[in-house]
Amino acid sequence: MDEKDENILENQVSEEKKDITMNETPVEAEVLEEDKPGLSIAAMILGIVSLVFWCYWPISIICGILALIFGIIRMKKPAGKGMAIAGFVTGLIAIVCWGAIFGITILGVAAYNLAI
Repeated sequence: MDEKDENILENQVSEEKKDITMNETPVEAEVLEEDKPGLSIAAMILGIVSLVFWCYWPISIICGILALIFGIIRMKKPAGKGMAIAGFVTGLIAIVCWGAIFGITILGVAAYNLAI
């Protein structure tokens, strides 16, 4: 083999290497913790639980407060924003209902005690 043939062969090999490296798919970046909608899902589920178990106030109030907190945290991020809003709203409804029930109860007891 003469020098020209060697240079041609080296050029072909280097071009093949370039083609191989150019055609490789880039490694996908790991999904950041901020992009995972886990808290949004938790907010929505806790909000729904707080409404479903409204007759058992310890579960309803705790789940409602957690749904509010998780919903507020995740509403700032685009991933799962709708679920975060749903969790926030359902948790807020449960908390407002329980606040009204406790408020009416306290006012009723106070009015009863004043009437006696």
